[in-house]
Amino acid sequence: MPNAIFFALISLVATGFLDVLYKHSADLERSRGIFFLVGGIVWIISQLILIYLAGRLIIFNAPTIVFGVSTGILAIVGNIALVESFRKLDISAGSTIYRLNTVGVVVLAFLFLDENLDVKTITGIGFGILSVIIIYHNPRNSLSTRALKPYITLAVTASALRAVYGVVSKYALTIGANADAILLLTAIGWALGGAVYTFFRNRPIHLSHRNISYGVMAGLLTTIGAGSLLEALKYGDATIVTSIANLSFILASLISIAKGLEQLTYRKFFAVCLATTSIILLTKSV
Repeated sequence: MPNAIFFALISLVATGFLDVLYKHSADLERSRGIFFLVGGIVWIISQLILIYLAGRLIIFNAPTIVFGVSTGILAIVGNIALVESFRKLDISAGSTIYRLNTVGVVVLAFLFLDENLDVKTITGIGFGILSVIIIYHNPRNSLSTRALKPYITLAVTASALRAVYGVVSKYALTIGANADAILLLTAIGWALGGAVYTFFRNRPIHLSHRNISYGVMAGLLTTIGAGSLLEALKYGDATIVTSIANLSFILASLISIAKGLEQLTYRKFFAVCLATTSIILLTKSV
């Protein structure tokens, strides 16, 4: 378990900075697809370099291909939804909702893995839902509640897809899928998804130093975050590992406030505290 916690903490730091980068990329008009395309290419290259330096073999067996393609689709669709939500949500709100995918992991475990729901689990789920409601009904939002609803929905959708990604990744490892190959296929999915997103959503294509540099940084952070998470899943329970890694929204919120991108309000602080308590309760219940 110490190894699982160590790698989960690395993933926490990487994804905390990544959420801040997502917010910056959301403000780039006609460039979000390029952001994912470049990020995916950098992720592919970084993953291949790490595999080569470690001297490991890439094994494309049936479970690896099936679940590698699945995680690739889940990852790119979920992250595109998150970035789109960041167009109107601030970092603390979007990141908090997204990282509450721990709730989804626990629910999926209950539905498909025959895990029990105890009082702590139900309370944790309730706190998580309450934190989203507080964010949704924040009177300080610049948008009306109705105008904000599509972006909250996008963040919740991204969170749900992230939950499925975590459970699918853990299951894939238990049936003999190759971790390196899964990450490589997921990275390829990012690049291809970015290309499709650019073609349908971000034409005419706009290349700039900012969107390319953001993409490069995203690719490197994703290599660290996703790789560390998958490594942690080798040593620990999926619920505990993802719960620790998902506390990255606290780091993302602190960075955002420190950079002056948003202000800390009592309501926002209360929502973050509820979300943190939710994740801790869900972790304690396993």
